Amino acid sequence: ANRPLAGQLSTVEGDMTAFALDRRFSVIVLGATAIWNLDQAGRASLFDSVRNHLTEDGRFLLTVLTFAGLADATGPLENISVFPARDDQAPVLCTLFDYVEPTGLRSTTIHCQRIVDGAVTDSSLYTAWSYLASADALAEEIQRSGLQVVAKHQVTGRHQITRNNVTAGRRRLLFEVAPISPRDVDAIPTRRAAYSDRTAALLAKVAMLAYIDFED
Repeated sequence: ANRPLAGQLSTVEGDMTAFALDRRFSVIVLGATAIWNLDQAGRASLFDSVRNHLTEDGRFLLTVLTFAGLADATGPLENISVFPARDDQAPVLCTLFDYVEPTGLRSTTIHCQRIVDGAVTDSSLYTAWSYLASADALAEEIQRSGLQVVAKHQVTGRHQITRNNVTAGRRRLLFEVAPISPRDVDAIPTRRAAYSDRTAALLAKVAMLAYIDFED
């Protein structure tokens, strides 16, 4: 039924932290909390690329996972979970090792053992690194990139492998992000320890005027 739409789609392979497609879009989507695949520098580069590809009234939609203790953790979060799985061959016993540093660096490792007649016949190990950031921290990073979170919507998750004490109280949010227009510059929050609000607003206006001039 959707086959006629295929002609309107094109696939571009590249780095999501640095892309140039020579056009602008009214909507850009980043799902599955893929933002956590990037460290802070990578996220800043991604937000810059998104800003350069959004129309003036466009929206950047991204999902963000948050859970209790993520924003204010002072020590590591650690959990080990064991759960069964099965494919068309035999049962598989899976052990999940989940470890999160206070800095947000997370290692997730799954050890899978295939069981046949009570004996382990095969074993596999899968691991991945991610860079967790709280919803508030991401909103601040987005603001610094010349974008702003204009709305947050809670999303009901459909898939979850296991629940553990690392991700207890988890919520998935949809961030609705828009470009910062010149009229919004005075609303940009500043840190008084670094410079005054007046100076910050002036610098932001200069940066925005330079950006508009570049676009013209």
